[in-house]
Amino acid sequence: MIGQSRRAILAVVLASLTTGCIVSGRLRAPSRAALDVLPSTPTLVWTTPLVGWGRPAVRDESVYSLSRAHEMVSLDKTTGAVRWRRPLPLANGEYSPFPMGSVVESTTTAVIVGDYDVLALDRHTGRLMWRFSPEDGYAPGVYLGVVTEDSAYTGSPGGRLHAIDMSNGRSRWSLPLNESHQTTVYQPTVDRGIVLAGFTVFERPTRGGVIAVEARTGIERWRAHFPEQPAGAGERNTAWAGGPVTWNHLVVAAASTGSIYSFDRRNGSLVRSLASPQAADVAQDFRPMAVIGDSLVVGSLTGLVVAYRLPAFRERWRYSPSEAGSVLFRMTTDGNSVLVPYAGGRLVRLAMEDGRVRWTMQQESGAFAWPSVVDSRHVYTVGERSVTALRKED
Repeated sequence: MIGQSRRAILAVVLASLTTGCIVSGRLRAPSRAALDVLPSTPTLVWTTPLVGWGRPAVRDESVYSLSRAHEMVSLDKTTGAVRWRRPLPLANGEYSPFPMGSVVESTTTAVIVGDYDVLALDRHTGRLMWRFSPEDGYAPGVYLGVVTEDSAYTGSPGGRLHAIDMSNGRSRWSLPLNESHQTTVYQPTVDRGIVLAGFTVFERPTRGGVIAVEARTGIERWRAHFPEQPAGAGERNTAWAGGPVTWNHLVVAAASTGSIYSFDRRNGSLVRSLASPQAADVAQDFRPMAVIGDSLVVGSLTGLVVAYRLPAFRERWRYSPSEAGSVLFRMTTDGNSVLVPYAGGRLVRLAMEDGRVRWTMQQESGAFAWPSVVDSRHVYTVGERSVTALRKED
């Protein structure tokens, strides 16, 4: 049973790391002709050879990155020099050629790694401090979400939402969704004492939504499913496909149809729905989301990025390059711009005020499909051949 679960999770992770979600969708490759017309490139601060994996973390003077060789690597933030590298422990006792999760977070003392389990490594040495491998459920590290100094919150393909005590790696609480079919809970976020997470129930058709839970107690506040498709629409999936993100009293998430839904943070009631902005019908989509000020920025597997002004969801601008392919995984904000990773291997920085391209990282430098992290002056991004620091150049 364990082996079967492990193989099933591996298939899920492979699908997630290819499309950014567990919904079917077409990844658009870049057109060769369009690659000849390129905007400016950022200043390279340093680059360190590494077969990178996932979203890195930055803390004090260090950058922490997973490698495809199932390692955690600590790099000097100023020079890119390797400080230490440690192989990660076996996933549930079985060898894995690469990490099963893709998120790294950090606290003042620890690097928190989303692998099959959730791991805490000493920030200065890489020593394993603890490992969260719950008896109730499996693979919590695949969907590691928000990490604070005292708690880590994570979903799981086993249909549970977990809160982990950062001091010892033990469970604070674990909430099963108890849906009638196989359910996956995705990376949770925390907003003013409430844990919010998207979920998908794998029935026919698949159907998703958002759950809200008290961060301190694990008590469910509300659960909202995406609206069913109208009669005559056929068995079209409405799986989770982006978010949730929050703004004031709104919780915003996307379904795999491309539609965006906002719910009332207090009780989960539906406030507004917004159809996909695509001119042509997209059978299944993934909509990574970010909030900057009073604007919601939403990506798509088609490559389109749209910014909406909240709370009215009035469109501010849209960016739809022909050369970049699908928007993958998550987008990163840095105050006045958004960093968009594309399946074509490019990292594009868009100005928040009008959607213009501030700079594009060239594909020739190595594909940068993973989400970046930023500090006050630099962008740190993981590629297929390196970890790289770039100057933001405002």
